[in-house]
Amino acid sequence: METKEPFAPSALARPVVPVRLPSIEEHWDCHQCAQCCYGTEILLDEEDLAKLQSQRWDLHPDYRGVRVIQRAGLFRRSVRLAHRPDGTCVFLLPDGLCRIHRDFGLQAKPKLCQAFPFQTVPDPGGALLVVRRSCPSAAAGRGQPVRLDRSDVQEALRARPPLEPIRQPPEVVKGHRLGWSETLRITDWVERFLRDQNYPLVRRVVHTAIFTELLAGCRPARLNRSELGELLDLLAQQAVREAGQYFQQRRPPDRSAQMLFRRIAADYVRLHPRIRLRRCWPHRWWWIKTAWRLGRGRGQLPPLPDQWPGTAMETLDRPLGPLSPELLQPVEEYFAAAACCRAYSFLTRPGWPLVEAIRTVVIGYPVGMWLVRFAAPDRTPTLQDMIEAVMTLDRGERLAALAGGAHRQRLRLLARLGEIPRLAAWYAR
Repeated sequence: METKEPFAPSALARPVVPVRLPSIEEHWDCHQCAQCCYGTEILLDEEDLAKLQSQRWDLHPDYRGVRVIQRAGLFRRSVRLAHRPDGTCVFLLPDGLCRIHRDFGLQAKPKLCQAFPFQTVPDPGGALLVVRRSCPSAAAGRGQPVRLDRSDVQEALRARPPLEPIRQPPEVVKGHRLGWSETLRITDWVERFLRDQNYPLVRRVVHTAIFTELLAGCRPARLNRSELGELLDLLAQQAVREAGQYFQQRRPPDRSAQMLFRRIAADYVRLHPRIRLRRCWPHRWWWIKTAWRLGRGRGQLPPLPDQWPGTAMETLDRPLGPLSPELLQPVEEYFAAAACCRAYSFLTRPGWPLVEAIRTVVIGYPVGMWLVRFAAPDRTPTLQDMIEAVMTLDRGERLAALAGGAHRQRLRLLARLGEIPRLAAWYAR
């Protein structure tokens, strides 16, 4: 195995792909909470496996007879770091530190662990460096500003160099692909909507939802650059005009939309930081009953001992009451980052048309507000509830089930029903 030289702070990593920061300022420092060491699938490549083998954990008295790697799934040839029965990484220490890091140093860890929570999102000009908000410190914006000359950022780029720039833009709608400049004009409108401080966040989300569905009914490949610009301006104006109807009288979504939405929300529940599902039959049975009752939309959701108290289904639709700007700040920052980094289309859902990828961002708002109710079924939400909802949304961006055909079809059906804006307005109550 090739041994890398120790990192010198003055020697910056120089990836072939140019890396830049997004237009928002992000903050992060590690606070050793160990959230990233619970339930995370750390896939290992050949270099990672060679490092682990050279560390000779099989001879360590604390790891004799303990498997430190496992197969990732029944039918996959990949391997990952092993978990303990409670879902924590086999190398996590009681003080929140990593055993590999403590004994051998940062560069001895698997590359995914070295890079987290930093991630690069490819785009036509290179790559954007973003911070994963599945880390609670990132979700709360706790820490120093993220800059390219930080030593931990350079270590992350060294461990996981950015992907090559995207050569071809995604289709805007099925069968209609535009050039990069035209495609980016559409994502710029999404960013403009979601960061428009003239409106509250829910209104911005509804503007984005209406704009997206109006665009989905167009055939933009038939237009020249000037005509496309005029069309986007008209669609944006129409979206703002139509949004008011969803707030003048907030009626609940229809039954079909509620059923589809609850099935989407069920995929997020198991990602919530307070739900630590173990590989045991009591936890599997809890998940089966919870998913079944969410799908039906009635009855009592069962408690998960020592983690979640359970609740009646109707509490998940109750009004939250007024929420202060401080409480909403993590959600505001999450959607601002999602809009300007464009990972929803350029990274996590390859092959999806742009309008379908934008729907995943929009549906995240009602899901997030629903998750706040789920975490606080019988009390007033706290800042921690909001942070955990953001963590769950970020985890969902990397869940295969939420980038697959079933999720895509549910979003299509919700769009066909015209209920996505109504879901956002309803769960903002």
